[in-house]
Amino acid sequence: MGRAGRLSVHTLGTCPWCEGRNHSFLHATRLSATESGFLRSLSVRFLTRDGCHLCDEARPILAKVAKGMNVAITEVDIDSDNELTKRYGLRVPVILGAHDRVLAEGVIDDRKLLKDALQREVDL
Repeated sequence: MGRAGRLSVHTLGTCPWCEGRNHSFLHATRLSATESGFLRSLSVRFLTRDGCHLCDEARPILAKVAKGMNVAITEVDIDSDNELTKRYGLRVPVILGAHDRVLAEGVIDDRKLLKDALQREVDL
């Protein structure tokens, strides 16, 4: 993701960034830290089920990577939702990004791979 900003479009007028010259201009201004942080934030769903040892092993790894990347996690027990149970069944744990894109599933034990998957999601 490149430098994000707002576009300021002006028709003929005095440009504040071009030493007061009169002309048509288009400039991008930088976002504030709050706006930039909001745009870069990511929320993922962590699909689990009771008694899943792979889920128990993945949980602290995901928590640590997510905390370092400002990623919000919503944990969902798939057995509480028939559609999720039908779709993901024995595949848990599953980490879903935007539009239910599968970012990781099964054995989730490599922090670097998980971080790379989350970073690709942020960059989309």
